[in-house]
Amino acid sequence: MNKLKTNDLEQEEENLEKIDYSSLITGYDQLDVNNALKFKAKSITKENQVSNQGDVHFRKNEEPIPSWRRWSGDPRKESQWFGSAGVYDEDTFNKAAIYNTEKLNSDAYQTVYQRNAYYEWVQNQIDSKKYNSKWFAAAELVTGFRGVGGSEIPDWNFFSDSKVDSFLQGGNEFLFAENMKNAKDILKDGKLNGHFIDAFGEDQSFDDLTGIKLDFKMVEFEQSKVQEYIKNYKGNDLGEIISGINDLMSSWLGPGEVQDVMKDHFEGGKTFDFKNYKDRVKLGKELIRKLYNEKSN
Repeated sequence: MNKLKTNDLEQEEENLEKIDYSSLITGYDQLDVNNALKFKAKSITKENQVSNQGDVHFRKNEEPIPSWRRWSGDPRKESQWFGSAGVYDEDTFNKAAIYNTEKLNSDAYQTVYQRNAYYEWVQNQIDSKKYNSKWFAAAELVTGFRGVGGSEIPDWNFFSDSKVDSFLQGGNEFLFAENMKNAKDILKDGKLNGHFIDAFGEDQSFDDLTGIKLDFKMVEFEQSKVQEYIKNYKGNDLGEIISGINDLMSSWLGPGEVQDVMKDHFEGGKTFDFKNYKDRVKLGKELIRKLYNEKSN
């Protein structure tokens, strides 16, 4: 693992430094958008921390636990890992991820940032075992701080509305338990077995699928779950939320790979509808193609 994430975050911040964002946003000439973006990037390290006389403490029973606990306090539980200032200890994160995956303990990962790190860990395990699958790399991509992970960063509704943020965070949590089940199975032999009912009510099977075909089916599985999440949303502001997500998907703030798919397949995002199952599946599969360096259909 490379974080786990420190190098990626530093590279992203270096890239942000090179862009004059204020020149790209009409009507915000007096706003220091560059500093806002850098704050947004750096604030990812704040996850679930509370300050007490300068020391960082984590709420009881939440992960990660502060690194000073190596020498003082209750011993680390098998489900926990050490971390400080948003950087996780690789050894204990790996051990916790193995334990949590085996026990399907998805509740150990309580933020988008933590789940993003888990997706990275899974993909690294898949790669080390030389299994031919890249779905979890795509999951890591879209849940990074330029994607769903950005919803956890305070921005006072400048980049996205709080209702959109809450909806995205809830969806991320809703999907994670299912994705962990798939991770447990795929880490055994690089395959998945079983069936699921897709968003159209059709029976779909994972049996005998490998490589990009398996990843495509995993996209259909997850997006069927997303459709379920959307359908079960009880608020009366769903239209507003979907509109906000559509704007984010076509934004220059998003991952470059997502921007490329929007440009090539959705007229720069103008025709993309997050509520539409087919649109989300198309986006997911095109991201998978990019990871395999395959050309689009």
